[in-house]
Amino acid sequence: MGTRLLYIMAALTALTLFAACGTALAQEKSEGKVVLDNGMTVLVQDNTGDLAAACIYVKAGAGEETQDINGITNLLNRTVLACQPTSNSAPPALKIEQLGGMVDVETHSDYTCFSLVTPAKDLGTAIRVLADALGKPDCSDAALNTEKIGLMAQEEWRQDHLVERAYRLFLQKTYEGRPYGLDPDGDAGVISRLGKKELSYWHGLHYRPEDMLVSVCGKLDRDAVAKMVADAFRRPDAGRKAQGIWQGEPGIAVASTRRYEESAPPGRAVAILGYTAPAIGTQDYPAMRLMEALLSDGMGSLVFKALREDDDLAYSFGSIMPPQRSVSRYAIYVMADEDKLDAAVKSIQKAVEKVKSGDITDDMLTRARGRSTGALMLERETALDKARQAGLYEFMGLGQGYGDEVARNIEGLDKGELGRTAMKYMDKYTLVVLRPKDKRRLR
Repeated sequence: MGTRLLYIMAALTALTLFAACGTALAQEKSEGKVVLDNGMTVLVQDNTGDLAAACIYVKAGAGEETQDINGITNLLNRTVLACQPTSNSAPPALKIEQLGGMVDVETHSDYTCFSLVTPAKDLGTAIRVLADALGKPDCSDAALNTEKIGLMAQEEWRQDHLVERAYRLFLQKTYEGRPYGLDPDGDAGVISRLGKKELSYWHGLHYRPEDMLVSVCGKLDRDAVAKMVADAFRRPDAGRKAQGIWQGEPGIAVASTRRYEESAPPGRAVAILGYTAPAIGTQDYPAMRLMEALLSDGMGSLVFKALREDDDLAYSFGSIMPPQRSVSRYAIYVMADEDKLDAAVKSIQKAVEKVKSGDITDDMLTRARGRSTGALMLERETALDKARQAGLYEFMGLGQGYGDEVARNIEGLDKGELGRTAMKYMDKYTLVVLRPKDKRRLR
């Protein structure tokens, strides 16, 4: 899962009309958007400066996996970027670094995102390097084993970080075996058993041009970018059409209030109080975004005030609400001394009840609106931010300007609508507690 505190929630302005660029392009065109003959979507937008960025989205993630192959997407993504090829040439990540660029990959439940930043003049070369690796991943047996060991070591590291561990348990319990309950980083035991045969099959099933989107941002000629991408992905290996949950799972709600507790090292304690959250693109999504800002984002949030006003009950808190195509989760976590954890959880619950009852001031609501809409603007600050967010919203089927739509809706919300949303999604909760065994169970 990594620390999936990722809030991929940015907005983009309207993009400039794209011109035709040869036989590689199909007829479907809109502002800043071209669909290539191979089915791949390309987005392009301007950005000042000498750096350019690109994000390649793939319809592959833990949501397509089952428990017996949990982690195959993450292992394949790591292999694509970092694995030493059988030809003993440099791994793709090293080739891109030699161009003065940086490349990374994120594996989520709904999708994979490869992102790169390079000098604008070298973007075409970097995209070709990544396209070649995505078209036919190549890795020696020894190098693949090294990547597997690295992922398993990362799993041990995450087990020692209580918020990570608690959040993973929370997802497992609330999704009850469904794909969204699987960890995008994977299961160490499963990863250890995966080999080239399984990776090749998974690649052929999911990493196809029609299941990809390339979002580019930089001071670049639009026609040249479209042709660059078309040429780079001209001859990918044919694969099988992906079959999975990418259209979204049925709505999943926390049906009843539940509590789970596991042991933690002495002196350490963490709790996660989690609720159902709406899917991105739904009518309730903007209200839930505003709710998160009101409750758990920043020093002016209700949770912060509750924890600090009640005798400094916690030394760390935050929230997680990943944007998902299907029903998501809103989780508030708190780290506290063992003897204060119960009181900290109760303070969070009191803050939630304030929203349900409408016991919030206009100043609180104004701060939350500013926090929400400001975050949307800040998260499109760089070329990489713009490429990532434009690609995400388009890939989710919401259009590149969805963030602006969310911001407009947030501005029009009042505390009555927030209260109704809180009652709808936060009536039941799941509580996960990690603390030393000798502490009593939270009642």
